Amino acid sequence: MLKQTLDSGRTWNNISIGSQFYDDIYTIRFFNNEVGYLTAENGIIYRTINSGNTWKQYGRASFYPMRTIHFAPDSTVYIAGQWGAVLRSAITEFKIDSLDVKISSNCTTEFSAVLTSILDFADSITFQYGVDTFNHEVSANPIAVTNTQKKVTASVNNLAPSTQYKVRVKLFHTGQFIYSNETSFTTSALPARPVISPAGNISICSGDSTVLMSSAASGNQWYLNSTAINAATNQNYIAKQAGKYQVIRTVGCYSSDTSLSVTINIDPGPAAPVITATGNVLSSSSTTGNQWYLNNTPIPGAILSTYTATQSGIYAVNTTINSCVSQLSAPYSYLVTGINNPIVLDNIKIFPNPTRNTLNIQNNDVKNIEIKIFSIMGMQVLRLRTSKKENVVDLSALPSGSYLVSIIELKTLKQIQKIITKF
Repeated sequence: MLKQTLDSGRTWNNISIGSQFYDDIYTIRFFNNEVGYLTAENGIIYRTINSGNTWKQYGRASFYPMRTIHFAPDSTVYIAGQWGAVLRSAITEFKIDSLDVKISSNCTTEFSAVLTSILDFADSITFQYGVDTFNHEVSANPIAVTNTQKKVTASVNNLAPSTQYKVRVKLFHTGQFIYSNETSFTTSALPARPVISPAGNISICSGDSTVLMSSAASGNQWYLNSTAINAATNQNYIAKQAGKYQVIRTVGCYSSDTSLSVTINIDPGPAAPVITATGNVLSSSSTTGNQWYLNNTPIPGAILSTYTATQSGIYAVNTTINSCVSQLSAPYSYLVTGINNPIVLDNIKIFPNPTRNTLNIQNNDVKNIEIKIFSIMGMQVLRLRTSKKENVVDLSALPSGSYLVSIIELKTLKQIQKIITKF
């Protein structure tokens, strides 16, 4: 067992010698504050270059025991044992070991090497690298090593992808530049060019969208008309605008080639149709693709250009062309009166429209009239009879929405209908 004290013997710390060390220690001597030698049984010799904190096997004699360690003025160590055995070695040592290259995921290439400089000095330490020649150079950290063993490092960024480089250590020692043996390494390849699906030209209806998917699960950046789309980095992108879409994949600092483009075209769709009526037969201005609605609900099977109304309510129609659906037509109100071909009632004014809480109805001929108001679902919500010229109808209890106002002159059964909006 070997122990070390740093406080004049008040405390002692165990010092490890190798992974398994069971030999007896014979002699320990230090040449200076850093370099020391140790002899043990079986002829094994150990050396430290860091003040005894760590020891490494330095050699082994074919004879034992070796009990004498002597340092000569020319920096030579002599180790002697029984039967006249003497070993000699220069204490001064300089070498470059363990040249290594590591390429991290962020494309930083790290160079490292171990420099041993015992009773010696080296400075201007750099790593030289290149493809065919050593035409690039980066300073090492540390840049100088004196009387120690040290790992020196350096890093470089953005080397060309899929390229074989070579690297070596260069330093100034004993009045001249010397070089280590070189080692080779190959940088990472570019990511594969992603593929967008579906491919080709795609048409979508105005207001709709389509999902574009990259073949790359991560590292995507989507582009519209060659401009990067902000925050569009997922595998899927929901496209709503017309234009040319592409995607690039980036892994670390290397980006793929741009994908083939997918072009999105926007179909504005058909115009909203117009409803005309002849009695209870409603007609759409579109000859095909119609769907009729009653009170905002599609009427099953009502897909022809005409529809015969049998219920009171608000009718509308839209049309579909090339899978694109138009806006709903302007609403058309229809009231079942039981009277064939009703005559239009004149001299009645209904205002304002839209309105908030009250509705004015002017009965300019001062006739007996019946006022009915229906919801958009066809439900009667108000009914009154009057012969006054000026009539103010209170709508404050009704929710906001569209309503059908139907007025009938009780003697002649003439009528007028109007859709109003309450907000």
